[in-house]
Amino acid sequence: MILAMRRPALVLLALLASRIAAQDAPLRFVLELAAPRAAGPIDVVLPITSASAPAGSPALARLDDDTLVRADVIARADSGDATLRLRWVARTAMDAGAHALALHWLPHDAAPCPFAWAGPADARTLTLHDRAVWTFAARFDLEDFDATYKPFHELWSPDGATLLTKGLGGTHPHHRGLFVGWNQTNSGDATHDFWHCREGRHQRRVDGAESPFPVVADERSSIEWRDADGRAVVRETRTLSAWDAGDDRHVLDLVVELSGASDRPVALRGDAQHAGCHIRLAHEVEEHQAATRYERPEGAKAAGDDVWRDCAWALVRAQVGDVDAVLLHVTAPRAGAPFVYSTRAYGRVGSFQTLDLEPGASVVLRYRFVVTTKTVTLDPARIAADFVAPLRVSPAAH
Repeated sequence: MILAMRRPALVLLALLASRIAAQDAPLRFVLELAAPRAAGPIDVVLPITSASAPAGSPALARLDDDTLVRADVIARADSGDATLRLRWVARTAMDAGAHALALHWLPHDAAPCPFAWAGPADARTLTLHDRAVWTFAARFDLEDFDATYKPFHELWSPDGATLLTKGLGGTHPHHRGLFVGWNQTNSGDATHDFWHCREGRHQRRVDGAESPFPVVADERSSIEWRDADGRAVVRETRTLSAWDAGDDRHVLDLVVELSGASDRPVALRGDAQHAGCHIRLAHEVEEHQAATRYERPEGAKAAGDDVWRDCAWALVRAQVGDVDAVLLHVTAPRAGAPFVYSTRAYGRVGSFQTLDLEPGASVVLRYRFVVTTKTVTLDPARIAADFVAPLRVSPAAH
């Protein structure tokens, strides 16, 4: 029967067999660390050959120690070769140097997904192991402008029972959960305030997607910063990711990509109290400010008015309901764009930098947040160092 087959059919069978064998064989690669690294999230990009590419994206795999890995194909060449984004939570600390790892592909449903979304499209709540992580307030309504002029994320305690951040109302009503904006957004002769969102300026989500999966879940939103006439001034892609890093903490990564919406350059200016990426804790924190404590890196320099330079992160401890809340805010540095932190006793913490958006180009900002309680021991300096440390990864030599 096989001898009677034509050559093209035999070649096709051989290619198919090769593909199946490649999927059954582990994908071996080398992870190089310039410095020791604590247990926790790892996020790397690996170029691979077509024979090693997973059939779908995202794909599920495991390492030799049974750690689950999420693999996303982020580019695929005409040859079939691909670039994979690999994400997993390392179970133990790792020494500096080269680490040989093997990735074993699994069926898509080989492990239950711990993440799920619920709620209406403009108020979605992400849960992890049936506990709320965040709620995205994304509704926009011109008839209810003051309540809906910017999208924001409300953050929950690790047990999913207490909302830790401030929503609508209260002092400084423009402070809402986890939010992004610059009060001096300059385009042409106009200056727009996308922090307070005055005089009709607003931020509006125009599209979005959710990707629940084992290991880490992603939520991506396309947001337009619009002037009073409804014209887009800045386009933002906001991607918030939650890691399955243990029940005692939420580890969240935020990527903000900004670009001008026209052929004009845009200058993002302002000050540390009214621009950047900030989190405002629940309004009640303002009522007992003396109990709120901030921690910053050794060497951070006070610049006046609760502004801190040479400050890569800030950690706040505050009482919210019955929860002794702890929140760590980390900013990844960008060449030529120094940033500062602003920390207020009433519970607002965030980082600010001036940025220039050139036509046809975009700027990417990266942040990490850890939400936990005082019963958990954190090493903020280690977390921040691991977040920004470069990771080199390459296919293993055969």
